[in-house]
Amino acid sequence: MFLESNPKITRLTLTDFRTYPFVRFETNEQFIVFTGPNGTGKTNILEAITTLNIGRGLRGASSSELARKDPNDMASTSQRLWAVHAKVENNKIISDIACGRDPNALEKGMEKRITMINGQRTRKQKDLANILTCHWVTPQMTKLFLEGNSSARNFFDRMIFNVDNNHASHLSKYEYTLKERQNILTKQHSSLINETWLDIIEDNIVKQGVAIAAARLSFLDKLNPISKIGHDPFAGAEVKINGTIENKLLTNPAIEVEEFFRGKLKENRQKDTLSNRNNFGTHKTTFTIFHAQKNQPAKLSSTGEQKALLISLILSNATLQTQITAKTPILLLDDIIAHLDNTRTDALFEHLQSFNSQCWLTSTEKSSFNSLPKDECKYFDI
Repeated sequence: MFLESNPKITRLTLTDFRTYPFVRFETNEQFIVFTGPNGTGKTNILEAITTLNIGRGLRGASSSELARKDPNDMASTSQRLWAVHAKVENNKIISDIACGRDPNALEKGMEKRITMINGQRTRKQKDLANILTCHWVTPQMTKLFLEGNSSARNFFDRMIFNVDNNHASHLSKYEYTLKERQNILTKQHSSLINETWLDIIEDNIVKQGVAIAAARLSFLDKLNPISKIGHDPFAGAEVKINGTIENKLLTNPAIEVEEFFRGKLKENRQKDTLSNRNNFGTHKTTFTIFHAQKNQPAKLSSTGEQKALLISLILSNATLQTQITAKTPILLLDDIIAHLDNTRTDALFEHLQSFNSQCWLTSTEKSSFNSLPKDECKYFDI
């Protein structure tokens, strides 16, 4: 397969980010490996890269949480400005991208992030996807295998971000209007609610929600044929989606689904007021991962099998993204070889080499990466 676009981060700089006052990494290799004891800040480096990607980052942290903490000076910590800067090279084109805490917003008592591309501020996060996309795996992602868990929904929505730049915008608007609707329902007496304004808000929820559901269905239609085959020796994984809106879109025109969604929101107003939550919508959709060869839910698999299935999904997503966008994602693999035997470890490294994606990896042991090509590796002891 010919891969037209293989972006690489060649310089990464962190300033007052998490545990780092200042650190810079110069890189030009395919494999960037961070080794050291647990708790030294290896994952923080991967998280820094995810601030340069569409979405909320590896831990979903707020801007204030990313600022370096000083237990001896918490006052200045609350006002500390963090920043992440990367130089990205792709087909001899060099781009500078950066993200940080917005000082102007902070002066007004607000928390916002500022994103810069080649020295110019951009308000559209999706502009970053034209330069860099990334996907990550962390040890905490075993939660994906728990049926009904929001972690799985967020995981697959992030995958969609990298092939559909509008998906993140739809999700952001959907979540904002959900909160706006709930504020109206819970803070105003029923007799004082402006029905016309509520209709407008619910119409926005419906349009964004149906677009989200359609994007999820379209993505899984493309992902499952790849992921079910697997990547030897990693078993195939099948992803099944269960959501009222998604299910209705399979057999009904979008305009009819919108009308149903709109009616459901109106019907649920009193219920949502009493429960203080939005009880219906695409934010309730569940994703369930299956072991394709065994045809059983992955939650019944062993820890090692679950790790293998997760790797299989990541490899399948990288394959799909490259097919759709002709651009390989940067892969951030935190402690990825835990629970893998030597055969699977070597196979993983071979698959990663074939994708030609830049990979940032962490582990406690440098020897774990002995089978990687030495001329394509750069090691940092943290």
